[in-house]
Amino acid sequence: MTASAIVIGAGSEHGTGASACRRFAREGLHVFAAARTADRIETLAAEIRSSGGACTAVPTDATDPAQIEALFDRASETGPPELVLYNAARQGLRPLAEMRDDFFEAIWRITCFGGFAPPAAARCCSPARLARCARGRRSSRSPRPSTRYAPSRTARRASSVPRASMSPT
Repeated sequence: MTASAIVIGAGSEHGTGASACRRFAREGLHVFAAARTADRIETLAAEIRSSGGACTAVPTDATDPAQIEALFDRASETGPPELVLYNAARQGLRPLAEMRDDFFEAIWRITCFGGFAPPAAARCCSPARLARCARGRRSSRSPRPSTRYAPSRTARRASSVPRASMSPT
């Protein structure tokens, strides 16, 4: 079996997700690059393959649990992933007072709701690997592994950006 990495949110050619994909491929991992825009991630995957790396483009909407599940199923064909990076985001933030409810909800679905991929990860990763991953990021000093940290931290960070821009300039 081949060691693999899943990168959710690899759509921007010069963004963090694409850079992580390139780095993980250089380190020898088979990368599963996921983003909504198929042509962008296929271009990234082709670039990585032309450099000698292994990369599979998987068009995925991070807010659709069925698509996230399909992504993890596809990646688990090479074995349990060594790591998962959730990097999905929505551009175009503006002051909270100028946001419509549907725009705010769309941001929430991507930055917060989409970060709840751990149920899919739990089904394809071994318990020992999940425990090791959870120990790296937890919200308390408890020795027990926890997956509460990332989504709650993401929610707080995502909501702080609009709050910070509420004050008149």
